[in-house]
Amino acid sequence: MRRKSFFVIFGAIALVSAIIIWQGLAEELRKSAPVEGFEVFLERKDICTLAFNDDEVWAGGIDGLFVYRDGSFAEVGDFRQVKAVIQDRGVIWAGHDDGVTRIESGEMITLNEQDGLPDRRVNALAADPDGVIWAGTWGGIALIINTEIDRIMTSDDGLIDDMVNVITLTSRGDKWIGSYVAPRGGATVFSDGRKQLFSTDDGLLHSNINAIIELADNVVLAGGGLYTKGGGTLFIRSDTGWMKAGEMTVEDGIAGEKIRSVFLDSTGSLWVGSEYDGLAAFRNFEVNAAGTLSYSEQVVLTTDRGLPNNEVKVISQDPEGRIWIGTRSGLLRIDKGGIVNVWGSDGTDS
Repeated sequence: MRRKSFFVIFGAIALVSAIIIWQGLAEELRKSAPVEGFEVFLERKDICTLAFNDDEVWAGGIDGLFVYRDGSFAEVGDFRQVKAVIQDRGVIWAGHDDGVTRIESGEMITLNEQDGLPDRRVNALAADPDGVIWAGTWGGIALIINTEIDRIMTSDDGLIDDMVNVITLTSRGDKWIGSYVAPRGGATVFSDGRKQLFSTDDGLLHSNINAIIELADNVVLAGGGLYTKGGGTLFIRSDTGWMKAGEMTVEDGIAGEKIRSVFLDSTGSLWVGSEYDGLAAFRNFEVNAAGTLSYSEQVVLTTDRGLPNNEVKVISQDPEGRIWIGTRSGLLRIDKGGIVNVWGSDGTDS
């Protein structure tokens, strides 16, 4: 009986392993021929965060932290689960599963729970205009000045939940903080000395928040979800505070229900990455005061159109205007010629 149970369990494990391997091979086979202007780096590496420092590109993910110099990437340190990388005043800050590390001229200083972090697992980083680093962890937010932790913020200070997954500071100084602990959680907003909380009870499409972006003055999009549920919730700011103004779902053209990443490029095009279905790009994207969306053109990119993987974790743009897309299995760079292939022109036409 025990031998039979062993073979049943072994057979089930073997079957699951075969399915996983087949899915990986199938995804590789589905990939089209390389697209002109598209170049993939760090193949099979998970990339979920990007930062630029002069001519350097910093990329992080499950597999570690990497920097691009002189035409190639090299690993930096021995980090894992790098969830956030930012550049502030020429200094690189990396958040990972063992704290937050400050990197300058090759010197690294790491802060973790022994130094006062509420939790060593860092998910989000942001720098305010005063140079204060906001580090979001599983146990709240640490405000860091130079290499000293100045203050801790938790649910006792107004956060909707101690688990902090996203921190976005708007041009007006509002602080948007998203959690990822469905069914509880959602978004906390600190604005003009006021605090507002948004959960699914307040119209938020999903309380797992992956990305928050300022689309325009007084307009914010919060995106997230779980598996095949989610989308983007649009917020407009008025004299009385922030309020929900609309939604962005697959019916509006995003590639998949769960939003994984969002980016607004220098030409006004909005890029929205999904968990499973690639990314959608919207040219000349605008939101009016009523929360109505408009754009002149929309395209969807998948592995069939040059993506290294359909799970798009981060999208950004370097100082030269090239688009970088981090996925679960590789980092894609789209240069000016590649943008022509995306839109049929350089993306600046209306």
